[in-house]
Amino acid sequence: MTKEIKVVSNYASSLLFEAKRQSKEDVAFESVLKFSQLFEKNSILREALCSRIITHVSQCAIAKSLSQKLKLDSITLRFLFILIKNARMHLLPD
Repeated sequence: MTKEIKVVSNYASSLLFEAKRQSKEDVAFESVLKFSQLFEKNSILREALCSRIITHVSQCAIAKSLSQKLKLDSITLRFLFILIKNARMHLLPD
């Protein structure tokens, strides 16, 4: 297993663990799916959230705004914050 696949697996496992802990697997899945579809279709969003030039604070503000507009659950928003903070947004499929 490559290092990148291992990292992706760890993040996905953590997201699933937290969703199960809160009995919100379906809600988290739907939220991740909504965000993923937008992230996949919008190259400007991908560039902004993966950029090393844009601060993590600004990237988190973008994620929070999108979360409110897309009505994402709090687990997914925290997951996005962690990916942003750790500069791992590029691991999401585009």
